[in-house]
Amino acid sequence: MSYNWEEIFKNKSNKELYNIYKGTSNLSDSTIPIAKNELINRNFDFDNMEANNAAWKLSSLIQEEDIYESEVNIRKLTYFSWKLFLLVITAITLFFFFIIPDSVNDGLPMILAVATFLYILNNYLYSQQQKYISKVRIEKLALIEKLEKKKVLKKDNPIFQDIVQEREKSIKSIKIVLAVTFILAIIFWIIRNMV
Repeated sequence: MSYNWEEIFKNKSNKELYNIYKGTSNLSDSTIPIAKNELINRNFDFDNMEANNAAWKLSSLIQEEDIYESEVNIRKLTYFSWKLFLLVITAITLFFFFIIPDSVNDGLPMILAVATFLYILNNYLYSQQQKYISKVRIEKLALIEKLEKKKVLKKDNPIFQDIVQEREKSIKSIKIVLAVTFILAIIFWIIRNMV
């Protein structure tokens, strides 16, 4: 079976093509000149690998940020204030005292302990996530500043075009995952209601 590598490589990122060109991919050595030609056609700057590496890192950080900000990241947490926590604890306590007073001694301490543990755990994990996303954003801004100083973030520059292409791929992937998740949820709901 013969592949049309010229067409296949048109959809590859500069980083993927560069890895093929350098021979660090799983493809055969016969694809190396084809990858090099595609990079040349894109006006890839082989002499400015520092800017290319910075752009590839920037694309990766933008993708991480997009995934974090999307609904795909199920682990995204919300901060709960002390006021909300105290309101929930008060509601649980009142519920036990007025609705099921027989269980006050048995269930209330356990539920309050679990609620407190979940509150502390959630807010701790939330703060860790915020530190991580803040680190990603700071690193992203530093790379943008670095690339702007090198004057490679212009629309006609291949580095800029590669970043845009990778961002579009990332957004498309996120939309596909969201669509599949939505369809699976509907199928699950239909099956559940049929039974």
